[in-house]
Amino acid sequence: MISDLEILVVFNEIFHTEFTGVEIARDQVPEWDSMKHAELIIKLQEKFKFYF
Repeated sequence: MISDLEILVVFNEIFHTEFTGVEIARDQVPEWDSMKHAELIIKLQEKFKFYF
């Protein structure tokens, strides 16, 4: 099973953030946009070998 913290590591990498918990609001992420969101999904799929 993939932990929230494993996903958070990838999230922080993509969005250049330093969150330590999973309670993240979109307005707290200055670089949030559709392309970064897509990149996040692709990286998670590659890293954890699961697909949406």
